[in-house]
Amino acid sequence: MWNEAEGKTRVNVDIVTLKPPDSWHLDMFGSFRNETAEYKLKSLGKGTTQLNVEFKNRWRVVPKIETSEHEVKRLNDIWDGYAEALERDYARTR
Repeated sequence: MWNEAEGKTRVNVDIVTLKPPDSWHLDMFGSFRNETAEYKLKSLGKGTTQLNVEFKNRWRVVPKIETSEHEVKRLNDIWDGYAEALERDYARTR
């Protein structure tokens, strides 16, 4: 993936281990950082599910972040895209 802010190409390898029925684990090895994540789904009642995620990053290169607000917006945009894709996939199965 090309990173315009740093003018460098980023390469990541993601290994996802499924833990049915309600969780999965991520090991990501990348050019700039390694990351692990634990994803856990929790039922909140009829038709409502909460996703809890815990990330641990080990940086190889300290990232340049414009502002915390910029970083929060960037991450929210990424997760909004994931949520839309999951909702589309779910709607197709109904």
